[in-house]
Amino acid sequence: MPRLTFLASPFDPLLLLEVEGYLVDAMPDEPVGVVDEVIVDDDGRPVALVVACGWFGRRDCRIDVEDIHDICPESRRLRVRRTARSIAAELHHR
Repeated sequence: MPRLTFLASPFDPLLLLEVEGYLVDAMPDEPVGVVDEVIVDDDGRPVALVVACGWFGRRDCRIDVEDIHDICPESRRLRVRRTARSIAAELHHR
């Protein structure tokens, strides 16, 4: 099986406009959820992702662009610099 190529940060932020439906993993490789929406600023630049998390994607969390570690367009996957535990803690405080 060929090795996947991840584009490490810093990458072109406009690439994030295409990540709806991508799988999201926390570091080191823990599943978090699926990108549901890309939040953009007034200039159309991505600032955050809304990720559907948990069983059946019933809970949403926000991942700031600065927290994205790398992206693999060929596998439609991205990894964030946060742990799954920190993301889960955020979900429980809402």
